[in-house]
Amino acid sequence: GDGGGGGEIPLQLIHGELKYRDLPRALYDAGVAGKVGLEFDVGVKGRVTACRVTRSSGNAALDAATCQLIIDKLRYRPTRNAAGRAIPDTVTGEQVWTVERDRGDD
Repeated sequence: GDGGGGGEIPLQLIHGELKYRDLPRALYDAGVAGKVGLEFDVGVKGRVTACRVTRSSGNAALDAATCQLIIDKLRYRPTRNAAGRAIPDTVTGEQVWTVERDRGDD
């Protein structure tokens, strides 16, 4: 959250990355690209518990796949309040998908 300065320890991504090759085969094969605006909730155990598309890429399948990948792949060290207790948090942002084939980066 913002505006407090109350000693909160912010959310930290500890595992997971969205990669183009993780998209469903049909989207991957079609070379689909786009920008998906998102909002997702991270629970006290650091797992994404819900994901909402706030701005569509124009491709409903890409939007849905993006949220599913966020839920499946991302893990966080949860936000902690001033007392050190894990608390739920919400992340807003966007995922930009560009075709990134044959780059050999793994």
